[in-house]
Amino acid sequence: MNFGLEEILIFVIGILYGYINSGSQKRENLLNKGLMFGFILGVILGILQSLSLYYIITLGIIVSIVLVISTFIGSLLREKLKNK
Repeated sequence: MNFGLEEILIFVIGILYGYINSGSQKRENLLNKGLMFGFILGVILGILQSLSLYYIITLGIIVSIVLVISTFIGSLLREKLKNK
């Protein structure tokens, strides 16, 4: 499995989402939404690329992790830029 354009696009979308919806009290909510949306996106991408259940679940988990990490990066970026 290679790190393709879809994952990079999801990473950028996660950063933008975290930047727009930042706030320390919202981090748990961002984590829950990121995991849910990331897994759904990963499953959809997995279905489009392959019909293997292992591949679909693996891609769902990877996309969830990428989306959550990028959402936190976006949230932290906004807080750092706001404090300057």
